Amino acid sequence: MTVQYTPAMQQYVNIKKEHPDCLLFFRIGDFYETFFEDAKIAAKTLDLLITSKNKNAEDPIPMAGIPHHSIDKYIPKLVAHGYKVAIAEQISEPVAGKLVDREVTQIITPATFIQEGKAQTTSIVAVTLLEHSEGNFHLAWGDFSLGEYWTKSFHSIEELGKHIVLLRPVECIMDSLFPQKDDLIAMIHRSITCQISLADIPHRPQEYLMEQCRVQTLASYGKAAEHAR
Repeated sequence: MTVQYTPAMQQYVNIKKEHPDCLLFFRIGDFYETFFEDAKIAAKTLDLLITSKNKNAEDPIPMAGIPHHSIDKYIPKLVAHGYKVAIAEQISEPVAGKLVDREVTQIITPATFIQEGKAQTTSIVAVTLLEHSEGNFHLAWGDFSLGEYWTKSFHSIEELGKHIVLLRPVECIMDSLFPQKDDLIAMIHRSITCQISLADIPHRPQEYLMEQCRVQTLASYGKAAEHAR
């Protein structure tokens, strides 16, 4: 049986499908709302009252929300519990009888959340595999709050895993096609607490970077990287 949602609720469901590993905070007027399992997690973690979107329905939808001006107070609590947070904002003005456009404008993770006066670094690492290169396993890591990053290649997954554990990152982004990801994840979790995220690595990384940075060449970025090392 197909569930019929209101247009706004269907919009929420569609956005949530694009960010399944995040708690989705969905802007509705002066509030950020969460629904379904996200609402249960948010209510428990943030000590919120959980209600229902459609109280009189046979299967009511759990709902929990916070005032939009309080979001900065709640994000540190969610991040401290290891959650990724996606913020879906209203990007069009409300018009009677028309659905407000919404899209995710921020994704906040333990490694990308920059808080003033924090006592320790929160490094993030990224892992990929290039089969036809010297040192097949490649690792990049850094701290966004410091603006520093490094890269290194390894000949075995054991060496790679040991180095990640040594760095003690709070987050690891791994190529979703990484052939030994289960082994590497197990190695990491045996020694440290680290959030693991899987991502699709672009097949043409240089073109992807130029598109994202809106530049025609990466030459200046290469010089900056050499200077950083």
